[in-house]
Amino acid sequence: MSFSVSSSTLSLLGDNQPSISLAKNPMSSNRTMHIDVKYHWLREQLSLNLFTLSYVPTTAMHADLLTKALHRVKHKGLLKHVCSSPLSSVELGGELHNNEKR
Repeated sequence: MSFSVSSSTLSLLGDNQPSISLAKNPMSSNRTMHIDVKYHWLREQLSLNLFTLSYVPTTAMHADLLTKALHRVKHKGLLKHVCSSPLSSVELGGELHNNEKR
């Protein structure tokens, strides 16, 4: 499997500091020895500078909009950071056709 990246380094953001530390640190310990070699792909990609891995606090994790059921207040707060314009001003185009036969 191969792929190419046309831009510079891709940035991966995570809110789990131990997993970020594990990905960045190639040392193994008794606790990490059980991790299969195939799961070290990210570590290899980091060493090739194809990715950067950074910590983001859980409260600022924008991916939560797509992966979790959020309280209305948290949803609106994250939405402000992701959308460049208010949702009320977004216009959708297209036509709706009823193809149902009677």
